[in-house]
Amino acid sequence: LVEDQDGHPNVKIVDFGVAVRLKALPQQFGGTLAFIAPEVLARNGKLDHRVDLYSLGMMALFCLTHRLPFNAYDQEDVIEWHRSGSIPPSVWKGLEIPGYLREITEKLLAKNPSDRFSNSRVVLNFINLATGGRYRQEEEELQAQIPIEGPVVERREEVLRPLQDHMEKVLFTSEPEALSSVAFISGEAGIGKSRVVEEIRHVIQVKEIRFLQINCDWNIPSWPKLEQWLNLPASSGDRLDLDWQTRLRMDAILEAAKQAPICLLIDNFHKADNDLRGLVLALEGHTRKLRETGQAAPLFVLVATEEEFPESIRLPHLSSKGVLHYLKLVLGESIPVENLADILFRYSGGLPLLIVEGLRFLAPHFFRGESLENLLRPEKIHLLYEEKIKRLKPEEEELLLILALLFRSASEPELRQILEIESAGFAQLAENCLKLGLLSGNPYGEPIYHVSSQALALDLIGCLEPERRRLLHQKITRGFAKLPGIQLQELAYHSIPKRWPITVRLEPDWRAKAKSRRPATASRKPRIFSRKDRTIGKT
Repeated sequence: LVEDQDGHPNVKIVDFGVAVRLKALPQQFGGTLAFIAPEVLARNGKLDHRVDLYSLGMMALFCLTHRLPFNAYDQEDVIEWHRSGSIPPSVWKGLEIPGYLREITEKLLAKNPSDRFSNSRVVLNFINLATGGRYRQEEEELQAQIPIEGPVVERREEVLRPLQDHMEKVLFTSEPEALSSVAFISGEAGIGKSRVVEEIRHVIQVKEIRFLQINCDWNIPSWPKLEQWLNLPASSGDRLDLDWQTRLRMDAILEAAKQAPICLLIDNFHKADNDLRGLVLALEGHTRKLRETGQAAPLFVLVATEEEFPESIRLPHLSSKGVLHYLKLVLGESIPVENLADILFRYSGGLPLLIVEGLRFLAPHFFRGESLENLLRPEKIHLLYEEKIKRLKPEEEELLLILALLFRSASEPELRQILEIESAGFAQLAENCLKLGLLSGNPYGEPIYHVSSQALALDLIGCLEPERRRLLHQKITRGFAKLPGIQLQELAYHSIPKRWPITVRLEPDWRAKAKSRRPATASRKPRIFSRKDRTIGKT
């Protein structure tokens, strides 16, 4: 479709290739066959964003040469070329095409995804290097647009590949083994669980497997969504035998899966209602027993949660190398980002959510060539959280400040004693802080909470007025006095007036180190560390 716009043609490319299910094509994949990457054609292919780079390469070849290197009307010929064919030299013969465009096209069409460019930013960077910066403005504009969710780093081999293998086994094989249809991924808020779910959803969509995605909420029942999706009759509401209802629902899902493979993607499972919770846990055990006897239905359930489950894949924080790799993927290989990566790792601790927020804050200064050393100091970390903290109620802010002053994880009973609040009231306080990503923790089992990053905890302490800090320390001391098992050193730390700067290392085992460096007495000035241990800032 071409429109005339201000005297120039405005070209729009429209492709309805995935508007219908392509039943005639092998393995029921979606897309235009001539432009599909070879890994999409493979039943067990590992799919990521590089399938789109392959399609870009094929489109570039067609635009540059006005033809395709195969018979587009012969499906077998097309599939064979995607799997093992190469671009014949005759395609370029007689065409005045710059060498760098030919090189880009051939690299985009590499059969092995690892031989292609890592992302589209790198392609644009390559073009600028080859043309002397002809599209430098476009590249700078693209660089300034930091994605809310960047590339997946340090997750492919350790997390995504095992999940894809798990999914392939439960959906497409029937060999007896002790394997459940339910897979769990766990980790704190902001660690990237939802991103992993989205990556798996992308794979499922490409393979055209029927799926339902549920984002759990404490206040919204999830079972009715499943009920409607499976076209089941509405529940009677009879709650006399919950086990019986759970078994009926489980049987309904398994029967539906026997008709065609089904995938359920459940995010924020720690917020799930009791109906969905009981159903998933029942499916986890029951499908394992069925598969051991070779009777399993093609069902895959991916559950993302902050809780710990046996055999769950726990997502770790990114390493310093991971942060550097992330920045190179987002900003391009040619840009020196080592200093930026070091700053982001120091203040995020490798938590993906904080890395992205920090990068969005620092990016304008970075591209203007300004010094970054003093932009994200502990006393300025609040700039990342300012809007979120403004949305807190006074009592929610007090909970956050108390956890910052504790500078460790604290259990719900401890916090309830300090805040002098009942269990129901505490749950409401913690919920909003958890949703905003200011607190991390597990509200189930034995509830444990902590400030989402040590840098934020230090900044909250540094911004406190001396009188309010003193009152909060007193409140903590009164709460501790009612609890058994509180260490004398910690009680003394909150009891004695703070008239001197106290230095705190940003390490999770600070209490153990402090305990080993001083005697268990409250009569000595509670200096946590010596001056030589100062690293980031003062509290």
